[in-house]
Amino acid sequence: MDDLTTRLVVVGVTVVAVVVFSLVLRHLRSRPRRSIATTGLRPGTYLFTSAGCEECDRARRLLADRSGVGGFVEVAWERDPAVFDRLGVDAVPSTLIVAENGSGVWHAGIPRNP
Repeated sequence: MDDLTTRLVVVGVTVVAVVVFSLVLRHLRSRPRRSIATTGLRPGTYLFTSAGCEECDRARRLLADRSGVGGFVEVAWERDPAVFDRLGVDAVPSTLIVAENGSGVWHAGIPRNP
């Protein structure tokens, strides 16, 4: 193989690897991360955010599109750090779906079907 062909193969393999890695990461982030037996929150969808988080802006828009502006509760770290500590929120954006019995399921980012 000549030098140009070798470079094109390397670039092609790199692009494929990046795409596969991105798809796997996206899939893992959309899966439920962990459950919590008692949240102390009312049933509903909670979006945990912080200022300056671009992914939080995207998650907020997507949830608003899916469930309407009043269809979820946003909990910002700057306004309510105690809730973050109590529930062990360790990344933003994170979404917590709270069931009628008070239990919840965490999702990194936003769930595919809130």
